[in-house]
Amino acid sequence: MWGKLALIRAWVRDLIPPTSLVFAGVVVVGALALTGQMVARSPLLPEMGAMGLIVVGFLPEVCTIALPVSLFMGTAMVARRWREGGEFM
Repeated sequence: MWGKLALIRAWVRDLIPPTSLVFAGVVVVGALALTGQMVARSPLLPEMGAMGLIVVGFLPEVCTIALPVSLFMGTAMVARRWREGGEFM
Protein backbone atom coordinates (compact mmCIF):
# COMPACT_ATOMS: atom_id res chain seq x y z
CA MET A 1 0.00 0.00 0.00
CA TRP A 2 2.64 2.53 1.05
CA GLY A 3 4.87 1.59 -1.88
CA LYS A 4 2.09 2.47 -4.31
CA LEU A 5 1.53 5.79 -2.56
CA ALA A 6 5.20 6.69 -2.87
CA LEU A 7 5.13 5.75 -6.55
CA ILE A 8 2.08 7.92 -7.18
CA ARG A 9 3.66 10.82 -5.30
CA ALA A 10 6.86 10.51 -7.38
CA TRP A 11 4.84 10.30 -10.58
CA VAL A 12 2.84 13.45 -9.76
CA ARG A 13 6.00 15.33 -8.74
CA ASP A 14 7.68 14.47 -12.05
CA LEU A 15 4.49 15.00 -14.09
CA ILE A 16 3.75 18.62 -13.20
CA PRO A 17 6.56 20.43 -15.13
CA PRO A 18 6.16 18.74 -18.54
CA THR A 19 2.36 18.71 -18.32
CA SER A 20 2.15 22.41 -17.51
CA LEU A 21 4.54 23.25 -20.36
CA VAL A 22 2.54 21.21 -22.88
CA PHE A 23 -0.74 22.60 -21.51
CA ALA A 24 0.41 26.20 -21.94
CA GLY A 25 1.67 25.54 -25.46
CA VAL A 26 -1.50 23.78 -26.59
CA VAL A 27 -3.72 26.49 -25.08
CA VAL A 28 -1.79 29.30 -26.80
CA VAL A 29 -1.67 27.58 -30.18
CA GLY A 30 -5.32 26.48 -29.98
CA ALA A 31 -6.60 29.90 -28.95
CA LEU A 32 -4.64 31.62 -31.70
CA ALA A 33 -5.78 29.10 -34.32
CA LEU A 34 -9.45 29.42 -33.35
CA THR A 35 -9.25 33.22 -33.21
CA GLY A 36 -7.52 33.32 -36.57
CA GLN A 37 -10.21 31.16 -38.14
CA MET A 38 -12.94 33.31 -36.65
CA VAL A 39 -11.33 36.55 -37.84
CA ALA A 40 -10.67 35.12 -41.31
CA ARG A 41 -14.34 34.14 -41.73
CA SER A 42 -15.69 37.38 -40.27
CA PRO A 43 -17.00 39.96 -42.75
CA LEU A 44 -15.64 42.79 -40.56
CA LEU A 45 -12.24 42.97 -38.89
CA PRO A 46 -12.71 43.35 -35.12
CA GLU A 47 -10.66 45.79 -33.07
CA MET A 48 -7.85 44.60 -30.80
CA GLY A 49 -10.03 44.76 -27.69
CA ALA A 50 -12.68 42.65 -29.37
CA MET A 51 -10.03 40.15 -30.49
CA GLY A 52 -8.88 39.88 -26.88
CA LEU A 53 -12.45 39.12 -25.83
CA ILE A 54 -12.67 36.48 -28.55
CA VAL A 55 -9.49 34.80 -27.26
CA VAL A 56 -10.83 34.88 -23.68
CA GLY A 57 -14.12 33.42 -24.93
CA PHE A 58 -12.30 30.50 -26.56
CA LEU A 59 -10.22 29.69 -23.46
CA PRO A 60 -12.72 27.31 -21.77
CA GLU A 61 -13.06 25.22 -24.94
CA VAL A 62 -9.33 25.18 -25.58
CA CYS A 63 -8.55 24.25 -21.96
CA THR A 64 -11.08 21.42 -22.10
CA ILE A 65 -9.31 19.98 -25.14
CA ALA A 66 -5.78 20.75 -23.93
CA LEU A 67 -5.96 19.11 -20.49
CA PRO A 68 -6.25 15.47 -21.59
CA VAL A 69 -3.71 16.02 -24.36
CA SER A 70 -1.20 17.59 -21.97
CA LEU A 71 -1.71 14.85 -19.37
CA PHE A 72 -1.07 12.19 -22.00
CA MET A 73 2.04 13.93 -23.34
CA GLY A 74 3.36 14.62 -19.83
CA THR A 75 2.85 11.00 -18.81
CA ALA A 76 4.63 9.81 -21.93
CA MET A 77 7.58 12.12 -21.25
CA VAL A 78 7.83 11.02 -17.61
CA ALA A 79 7.65 7.34 -18.59
CA ARG A 80 10.40 7.82 -21.14
CA ARG A 81 12.57 9.70 -18.63
CA TRP A 82 12.05 6.99 -16.00
CA ARG A 83 12.82 4.22 -18.49
CA GLU A 84 16.02 5.91 -19.69
CA GLY A 85 17.03 6.76 -16.14
CA GLY A 86 16.64 3.18 -14.98
CA GLU A 87 13.88 3.73 -12.40
CA PHE A 88 11.84 0.93 -13.97
CA MET A 89 13.46 -2.28 -15.10
